[in-house]
Amino acid sequence: MINVLIPGVVVLAAAVLAGAAGPDGTEGAPAFPTIDEVIEANTDILGEAALRQPGGPSYEFFADAMPPLRYVNAAFRHYPIVLAAPRNACKARLVSNGSALNAKGGGSPWNDAGVPVGFRVGAGAASFGEDLARLEGPRLAEGHLPIVEMRYREGEAVYRQEAFASVDPAMADYGVVFVRFTLEAGPEGDVSARVEADEPLRLKGGRLCDARERAFVWVGPNWHWDPAKQTLTAAITPGRDSVLAVLTAPAPAGARVPLVSGRTYRNQRRQCATAWRELLGRGAALSVPEPVVSNAWRAVLAANLTVVSGNTVNYSAGNAYLHEYITEGSRTVGAFMLFGFVGESRPMLLSLLDHSIPEHKYAVTGWKLRALAQYYWLTRDAAFMRENRPRWEPLIRLMIDDLDPDTGLMPKDFYASDIHEPVWNLKTNATCWRGVRDVLAVLREIGEPDPQAEERVRQYRQAILDAADKSVYRDFDPPFIPNTLLSDVETPYEALTATCLGSYWCLVSNAVLDSGVFDIQPEKAAWVLDTLHRRGGVSMGMLRFDQHSKVFANERGLDDNYTTGYTLHLLKQDDADRAVVSFYGKLAQGFTRDTFVGGEGTSFDALDAYGRPMYLPPCTAGNAFFLWTLRHLLVQDWDMDDDGRPDTLRLLYAIPRGWLRDGAVIKFEDAPTAFGPLSLRAESKLSKGEVVVRLALPPHRPGKTLLRARVPEGWRAASASVDGSPRAVDPGDVVDLSDCVGRVTVRIRLDEEPSPHE
Repeated sequence: MINVLIPGVVVLAAAVLAGAAGPDGTEGAPAFPTIDEVIEANTDILGEAALRQPGGPSYEFFADAMPPLRYVNAAFRHYPIVLAAPRNACKARLVSNGSALNAKGGGSPWNDAGVPVGFRVGAGAASFGEDLARLEGPRLAEGHLPIVEMRYREGEAVYRQEAFASVDPAMADYGVVFVRFTLEAGPEGDVSARVEADEPLRLKGGRLCDARERAFVWVGPNWHWDPAKQTLTAAITPGRDSVLAVLTAPAPAGARVPLVSGRTYRNQRRQCATAWRELLGRGAALSVPEPVVSNAWRAVLAANLTVVSGNTVNYSAGNAYLHEYITEGSRTVGAFMLFGFVGESRPMLLSLLDHSIPEHKYAVTGWKLRALAQYYWLTRDAAFMRENRPRWEPLIRLMIDDLDPDTGLMPKDFYASDIHEPVWNLKTNATCWRGVRDVLAVLREIGEPDPQAEERVRQYRQAILDAADKSVYRDFDPPFIPNTLLSDVETPYEALTATCLGSYWCLVSNAVLDSGVFDIQPEKAAWVLDTLHRRGGVSMGMLRFDQHSKVFANERGLDDNYTTGYTLHLLKQDDADRAVVSFYGKLAQGFTRDTFVGGEGTSFDALDAYGRPMYLPPCTAGNAFFLWTLRHLLVQDWDMDDDGRPDTLRLLYAIPRGWLRDGAVIKFEDAPTAFGPLSLRAESKLSKGEVVVRLALPPHRPGKTLLRARVPEGWRAASASVDGSPRAVDPGDVVDLSDCVGRVTVRIRLDEEPSPHE
């Protein structure tokens, strides 16, 4: 096995740092390592290269590193885009090259809904989007709304397709998707829609219906039906569009049939856009000076609200992951909370608390309790805690009463959800300890302390630390802490992803770091982190994974869905630059371009020049990883004294340095924090040598409030003032605002200094 960079990778990584000529010979273009070299390296060579770029890590750097995500293991091949009214159970599937709506998956991982409708264009009836060289898009309207648009050239004609799910209550339960075709170039064109029903259909009164009068498609006036071919056709010219409304669930006989026309389409589109803008506007208002980021956070919030069904936080939609998973769901609900959707989050949290997975009862109970504690600190809703005592109090008792008397640990638990080997599980114990510790801290806060339980939990933590001491391999570099405690079954890995078990160690270590169980012994947390960094556990700031199962997209790749805890640990330890690597790595290579769809797993290996495969998108927890990271780049509320009660507020502590370039403005208004709502506005005036930050601080005063000026390279914070009074600047360009309350204005004066890249 390889435990250092191989020579070729060293050369290539150095070329990236130096800006050597790229594959096309362009001077200054990055020369990226091959995928094999990325995999064989035991360090994050792309992440390290990004750190050394002028200006630091960036979206553009990672976007150029490898082809984007595009393909899935389905008959329709191109990744699906889920379309639905917010939180509606009826969800449609748009194939992302525009070829079909509700196409059948053709395999067991995919759940099918609705009658497939395939789209073709041109005199030869070519499948829309079949040649990716002639496809533009897909893209989202206004960069983030779930209205999907794309263009396709066939012959001399350029066809534009736009699709969205109706939010009209009369249509949402049928999963009605409006599709419009227009001609953007060429004198004329042909469009067809083949409806793959299992029984004959007929066109009657604007409805394409079966013998029972159930409607599957509502049809505009210029479509013609060929029952032999089960195909609708329309001739279009510039200025004359063709509109269909495809029903994912057929409307029964007698249901209202709208007149499908260009006017209907425009009204429905306007209603859809307005509803989504209003819904997204209910949360915190965030604006950053990087359009792709501003589009992404809105798009993935909308995507998660699309996948959620009622109050059930499903992991995905349209596939085998159409389930509520507690570990992943707690991250998704937490992301909604962090972005101000507290009212929407409350019933989702209750759904998680009520959900039972007996075979994973210990691990998931820890996550339930953590999500409950997060909700309390973001709302200070003591009444909610008391009203729901029957839901959470038995969970506390389970955690304490079931501890093994010999080891002090939870009973043996599966190594991971996919590895059914019962072990003394570090990940499970770390998560359980954190959950029960956090809720006991909440009880102390609301005046219901339980000293006996707190002492029991203190002993529980010590038992975990003792078991780790007995299990660690100190003769390895770095020392290795197995997830399988008190056993010699799991030995150190030279390269983590060289084996299936080593890959799962990457994933479970994420939860161990996030739990903070080792905060009291930071050398142990450092060993876990070093193992990830030096034994091939990280690429582009995301955790690597190789299941060695030949399952599509689960080999030679990433499982960024389980990177959240790793990145939060970096942020708490103030390793801001590496956290920015995770942020841009996910944005550029963990999402599809322009539509921001991600799967649970993604492969490094491109299937062709147009893209790489991913596993069962969309993924709400993967979306949540991006949202948690973004929020914590801007606002961090930490428990730094390790008592379960948040005490430190850090502002702008890890933002990309380019976000404070001259003239840039950052706004985050009504952002929930553990201390109450916060608003900030930061404006960079580098040309005048200052950054101005206006704050409305939260009502519950933290023990520490710290503001950082992460200005571009070549600048440093020299002095500061708060409401006109001088204030010192601490090392790291930090201004201490711990004595401030209410609304304050901070002016930070900057000095120029030589850039390390000059």
